[in-house]
Amino acid sequence: MSDNGPNHAPLRVAGFGACMISGYPHKSGGFFNIACTHIAEGLACPVESEIFSFGGFPATRAEKYLEPRVVGYAPNYVIIQFGSLDALCPVRRRSLSVRGASGAREGGRNYQGRPATSWSRLRWEFLSLWGYFRRLEPTTPLAAYLRVMERMIDSCIAAGITPIVLTPFIYGSRYSMRNGVRYANALRQLVANKRGALLVDCIEVLRAYSKRAVLQHDGFHLSQKGHAIVGLAIAQQMAAHLQRLGNAPPPASLASLTRAS
Repeated sequence: MSDNGPNHAPLRVAGFGACMISGYPHKSGGFFNIACTHIAEGLACPVESEIFSFGGFPATRAEKYLEPRVVGYAPNYVIIQFGSLDALCPVRRRSLSVRGASGAREGGRNYQGRPATSWSRLRWEFLSLWGYFRRLEPTTPLAAYLRVMERMIDSCIAAGITPIVLTPFIYGSRYSMRNGVRYANALRQLVANKRGALLVDCIEVLRAYSKRAVLQHDGFHLSQKGHAIVGLAIAQQMAAHLQRLGNAPPPASLASLTRAS
C-alpha cells in the first residue's frame, strides 16, 4: 500500500496465532484482516500485514516460530492469538491435531464449518457434563501457558514490537468456559505488569452476545459475527494506543472506529 504523506508511513502489523487468526473455518473475513481494514479505513492509515497461522498449535508448540518468522518480519504491532486451544478441555486429545477443535468431523459431518443452531446448545451441554464427569484437563496447564506467553511478550517488547495479546475466546461448553475465564484472568494480570504490551479481553467483548451468534456448531470456532466483533475490538485497542503515542490522525477519525458496530 502506498504512502499517504510524510506523517503516514505504512503501519506494519503481524498476526501470530492458531487457525482462527487466518479466519478459519471461514474462507475470508477473519478477525485479523477485519482489524487491519478498520485501522486502514478508520484512521486513513496505510497498513501492511502478514499472518503467521499455526492451526492446531497450542502456545507451547508455536513459541519457537515467533523469533524467526514474526520478529524477523519487523512489524510495529503483533496480534498474538494463543489461549483458546490451550484452555480448552478436549473430550478427545487426538482431535487436537486437526485444527484444534473438539473433533473436526463427527459422524462424517464437519462440525467446525456449520453455523450454530438451537440444537447446538444440547451438544454444548453434553460436552460440559462430560467434562465435569471426567474432570477433563486443559490442553496446556495454566502455569506452562503463562510462562510461554510471558516469553513471547518479552521477546516482542525487546525487539521494539508492541504485542496485542488476545485472551481465549468463549466456549459452548460451560466446563471449558470456566477454564477459559481462569486463563483470561491470569493473562490479564500478566499483561498488566508488562509495560509496552496491550490486551484485548475477547471473553468480555464476546459475552455481550449470545453464544449461538458468535460460535460455530462445534462450540469452539468463532462465527463470522464473532470474528467481526473481535476484529473491531483489536482495531479500537490499536487506534487508542496510536493516539496515546501521538501517531494517530485527528480524533474525528478515531471516533469513527469507536462508534463502529
